Amino acid sequence: MHSFDKEEMSEESLYVKDVLKTWGYEQVEIKSLKPERYDAAFNSLKKDNNSALDESLTTSRDDYIKFFEEQTMNFDVILCCTYQNSRSALFQLEKLPIFDQSSMSAALNTRCMPGNEIKILKGKDRTPPSRETVQIYDENGNHKGMCVVVTEDKATIINLPGDIQDIAILMHAFVKYILNKHISDFFDHAYFKGKTDIEIVPDVTNRKLLWGHYKAHESGEYVLEIIEQQPYQIEPSLSANCIVMVPFQEKVIAKSNDLYFMKID
Repeated sequence: MHSFDKEEMSEESLYVKDVLKTWGYEQVEIKSLKPERYDAAFNSLKKDNNSALDESLTTSRDDYIKFFEEQTMNFDVILCCTYQNSRSALFQLEKLPIFDQSSMSAALNTRCMPGNEIKILKGKDRTPPSRETVQIYDENGNHKGMCVVVTEDKATIINLPGDIQDIAILMHAFVKYILNKHISDFFDHAYFKGKTDIEIVPDVTNRKLLWGHYKAHESGEYVLEIIEQQPYQIEPSLSANCIVMVPFQEKVIAKSNDLYFMKID
């Protein structure tokens, strides 16, 4: 995201960079890109000397494609902060010829509030894919067969639509897993059960993701303090050390019930 009439970086971009740094990623850069303009319509209006036109607020299609060609060659993961309208994120990179057309064209509905949508794309091959035949054995050492493992060298592009609270949730609940999907027991060290300190009214169709603060008792049991949720969530996220996952259901969740939570400290 970018304030298109100024050069300051948006707080969303700065937040994403800070989170990645705390996760141990050293080579993190913020790149600004203004929206792609519809050149045919723009040039037509330009001929009419339309005084409302300002080409400094947008990017030509050629420059737009060139930008992503360069970034997908230089970076393994690209996180795009984009705004969102009432229907879906305005994110159409998959239509550009520089991306792998097998990437999903529709956004993934996370069934979560906030952070209800995310999209993952793949760049084109940077080097030819490598294939390796791997023998498969069971736990007793008996041969079970074989499979072909294909390793691709492509950039991963992840869209983070919405405002700061959506992006904060998506970073912790989804992006962190994507970056660590090679760790087979990742979820064993990320999700825990704890008892809530208040009654919670769930949503009937979506999971609620709430900022919280967990405390561990000597017994090994966790108690979850739900931080007061606010329309603008960046301040609560700074004091939180976990994200509490409230399942979608009709029944009110009573105090001291068990809920899953993700540690973010």
